[in-house]
Amino acid sequence: MLKQTLFLSFVLALFVSGSHGESPESLRFAKILSDNVVLQQDKPITVWGWGKPGTQVEVTLTQDATTGHKAETEADLETKQDESDDYSVSVRYLEKNPPRLQEKNLSAQIDKQGRWSVSFPPAKASFKPTWLIARGGDETVVVRNALIGEVWICAGQSNMGWSNFNRKAREGASADFPGLRYVAWEDSWYKPLDEVRNKIGWKECTPENTQRFSAVPYLFGTFLHRYLKVPVGIINVARGGTLGQTWCLRSELKSIDDKIIKTVLADYDAETAVWDDPKQVAALMKQWERDCDKAKKEHEGKIAKAKAEGKKPPRLRLPKQPGDARSAWSPPAGLFNATVMPIRDLALRGVLYYQGENNNFMRWTRYERTFPKVPVSFRKAFRDATLQARYLRGAFFDKPFTIGKYEGARTRVAIAELAANGGAPMGFYARFSDPAAREVFARYYQFIHRNDNLFRGNSPYAEALLLFPRKAIRQGTLEPLDVFRKLGRKLLDRHILFDVLPDDLATPEILAKYQAKIDPIRGSLPSGVGFSRFDAPPTLRVCANRPAKGNEIDLHFVNYDRDELPKRANGKPNPGRGPADERPKAVSGAEVSFVLPAGVKVSEVEVISPEYEKPLHPDFRFTDGRISFTMPKFLVYAVARLKP
Repeated sequence: MLKQTLFLSFVLALFVSGSHGESPESLRFAKILSDNVVLQQDKPITVWGWGKPGTQVEVTLTQDATTGHKAETEADLETKQDESDDYSVSVRYLEKNPPRLQEKNLSAQIDKQGRWSVSFPPAKASFKPTWLIARGGDETVVVRNALIGEVWICAGQSNMGWSNFNRKAREGASADFPGLRYVAWEDSWYKPLDEVRNKIGWKECTPENTQRFSAVPYLFGTFLHRYLKVPVGIINVARGGTLGQTWCLRSELKSIDDKIIKTVLADYDAETAVWDDPKQVAALMKQWERDCDKAKKEHEGKIAKAKAEGKKPPRLRLPKQPGDARSAWSPPAGLFNATVMPIRDLALRGVLYYQGENNNFMRWTRYERTFPKVPVSFRKAFRDATLQARYLRGAFFDKPFTIGKYEGARTRVAIAELAANGGAPMGFYARFSDPAAREVFARYYQFIHRNDNLFRGNSPYAEALLLFPRKAIRQGTLEPLDVFRKLGRKLLDRHILFDVLPDDLATPEILAKYQAKIDPIRGSLPSGVGFSRFDAPPTLRVCANRPAKGNEIDLHFVNYDRDELPKRANGKPNPGRGPADERPKAVSGAEVSFVLPAGVKVSEVEVISPEYEKPLHPDFRFTDGRISFTMPKFLVYAVARLKP
């Protein structure tokens, strides 16, 4: 009987989740509007909350301490008093001629759904404590110590969600910025929510609180705070391992014309429909209970057998309990529904987004179609076309993009690719327990360390410029993006040295540095006349860099060719088990005909590689402003140094 009661309680709980309550009995502000909140400057300040339907609500926005303290007394809020005799220091901000916020009073009636909302005029940034006060019936609720400044929402996966643990020793004791505020939570739901389900609260940036800040939002917030000299509010809703589609409006995902995307959406709708039906959920849970009983009986037999053989009894492993698909970890639009939609009336300056890695795996890999929908979704949700969108990626500012094949299992290629393009080579998915992998890492990283001057602070060298169609993407036009990818692939296959630059950053001064400009909207590939030539298979990729010092030019060669492993039984590629299964095929005889820039002279060609015991020096010749030579045989990565 107890088992049935617990089971029924579990099933019932599934169908009351996802709601803030149909008719709240008490007057309150929305959860995001709590003590210490930062309100966006220079935009209308919308304030909303919940209460008894039909009640008239009077809402006040004020910086007058008398009005604020009076409301605190009405609301029976305790006044914090520090009566300790211990020595302490508090950071405060001294504003010269601070803007004056005129006290405003607005009224609203709570609707049938129990919601009320008012909108105050825009205000200037200020470190002066601000109160939000709502009175309805015989109730008074107050939000204390609010500030007016810049507000950003941070979204994405673990890169954005990681805590500030790696900066504790350096930042913890000195991270005393009361004007920097932070709130974080994560949640997922299959439909848009009207209110945050988690218990949340804004925190001032203090040595005690800063350890809860995520590292990237903390650094971003402190930069804005110091540079703009205004209060800054950071809202972090990131969740590790999430996919791009969970950070989009469902309506935007539905608008994407792609078979895989439509199939995934349909499958997810079918999964959530099961959890919307109490009978199907009950049947699902009963089947799980039967599977558990079966596993227990089988386990008893295994224990008896182990005991008879004098062996250690095995652990009991029960089947995993079915999880509610409606609140999955990273479903389409799931985190957007549960974290963004509940606060869509809050004014923001922008969104900081850090995601992309997880869309290289699993079932949904159409990130080139999902990614443009992220900023569109945020702007539509907050009803603000001026909402800024900033993206983070794991490469340095002036380095070229890599439009090539990337497989985590190919350890040598992964390190070589990142090193050649000036990134920070990290074995994020590395098998450090594998002796073969450790040997590869050690050899390649030692090579990079020995030749540090080739990688640290270098700059890309290119003869052509491929424009990334960011203007069109911001307007929701995706066709130029497909053209961009095809052009990039052809440039790589033809071994043309090229850079990538967003078209909205292409100034006449920048364009003048290149022999050819390639625009995906109205351009085509250059003829190749006058460019450097590399007579090599498409599996060999080439790029060029110039070290920070001197007049040297370095040609980086990454060889992707290998003997492929047999496909898996399901027909999918076999990623292998690390370096032991990579089976790269050496490349030899690649002919180089490099156009020397004006003023560059070459007296020596030196070829180095992690696989070489010592540098090699191929013969070279000069013809019509070109230097020509044949690359020696190498396995995965080699650098040809054109020394003056």
